[in-house]
Amino acid sequence: MKTRVARLLTVIALMTAPMLVGLAYFTAEDPSPTGGVFIESDHTFKVTRLDSDRALDPVPGYVPDQPGAAAAAASSPVPTPGRALAFYIAGPAGSPWLASAPTATMWCFAVDGHDDGFRARAVRLPATVTRINALAYRVTSPEIEQAWGAQLEAFRQYVRALQESTRPREDLQIMVGIELVGADGVRRMYSVRVGPPR
Repeated sequence: MKTRVARLLTVIALMTAPMLVGLAYFTAEDPSPTGGVFIESDHTFKVTRLDSDRALDPVPGYVPDQPGAAAAAASSPVPTPGRALAFYIAGPAGSPWLASAPTATMWCFAVDGHDDGFRARAVRLPATVTRINALAYRVTSPEIEQAWGAQLEAFRQYVRALQESTRPREDLQIMVGIELVGADGVRRMYSVRVGPPR
């Protein structure tokens, strides 16, 4: 009986830990006076396989399908070493960030930072948007919680991109990002590289 209780408590702890990280972070401090998008990553996952030592880093936005968008995507932050776990959308009460967060969508796509004309078809990913407190939302998907492999849409995007591009394979990067519509009505993408492994 004690073993079953211990296992149940372990499962509950593993399920709630990611949410508590964001809740503690965005309750303890205002990450930006105007708001923004952040990526939560696990810096030790590859080494320890433990859900610990998580970090939150800001993710800059850019307008997709505009000149320079591919270079902007390719220069997006890469949570290293480790895996991407979740996006956070945070801002002061009443900010456009919080207004647009519930309708955030998640996408997977390939970019070539050296070829702005390369356009790989973006694929929408299933995502869960959760309000964690008055200042922040968490956006996650199984696609960014799993290790790189053939079971992921990101991996299939990479294979398709290799077939469609004549560029060297090392130039292709697979991105996962969330798209938000700002108060000005403009769509902006906030993405991080998820593959291929370097």
